Amino acid sequence: DESTYLCLAKPARRANPGVTLHIGDAMRAHIAGVSDEHPGARVVRFEATDGDVEGAIDTAGTAPLPPYIRTRLDDPGRYQTVYADGKAESAAAPTAGLHFTERAISSLRERGVAWTAVQLEVGLATFVPIRATTLDAHVMHQERCTVSQKTADAVDVTRRQGGRVIAVGTTVVRTLESHTTATGALWAGSHDTSLYITPGFRFRVVDGLLTNFHQPRSSLLALLAAFVGADRWRMAYDHALVHGYRFLSFGDCMLCWRRDA
Repeated sequence: DESTYLCLAKPARRANPGVTLHIGDAMRAHIAGVSDEHPGARVVRFEATDGDVEGAIDTAGTAPLPPYIRTRLDDPGRYQTVYADGKAESAAAPTAGLHFTERAISSLRERGVAWTAVQLEVGLATFVPIRATTLDAHVMHQERCTVSQKTADAVDVTRRQGGRVIAVGTTVVRTLESHTTATGALWAGSHDTSLYITPGFRFRVVDGLLTNFHQPRSSLLALLAAFVGADRWRMAYDHALVHGYRFLSFGDCMLCWRRDA
């Protein structure tokens, strides 16, 4: 229901079923159970003194940041894209999009580059590292993604006119490829995707990818290897390491083209 969430707890050993956490005076969190989706995942039922759980979470909570960012984020807008729209649903921003400003987007449009948006509710699938000994043994969790009819039509027009579809971030790649039919057409709507892109995957929509530099043993890096090829991604990362590029969410990014484009 609307007051029950699947949460990551740290340290999880202290969040056992039956425990109640008091979050200020406005909210309580009851640990209802242990989830098998992640070692630190708990089913948590929130209770707000005024009945507005979403409002209490917004008031008491802070923007969920990757574990390697240890400084408190006083301005949540710094971890958000300038083109974000609608209700907050995702646990993280598509960090490749953090490189864009309103001025940059306007400049692209002036050059004839069309712009449209999709939505993917980032969750465990994006964050969980690959702990298995092989890529194939890794299990992807589901994440909700949405493609509007406007976006589906824009991509269709671009492709029919001989243009290229460039995804800003790996989440956009997963969303578009999850909404693609066998013929390569996009269908509009929302669904839960567990699409896991590894080398050998056949891309049907995305021609180019703008992406940050990712951590080892991540599904994001596996996606990149599938997109550009095993040799090319290693060359790019070797170059980045030698020249001191910044990795991860607030780091540098690169524009790369599909291996068979």
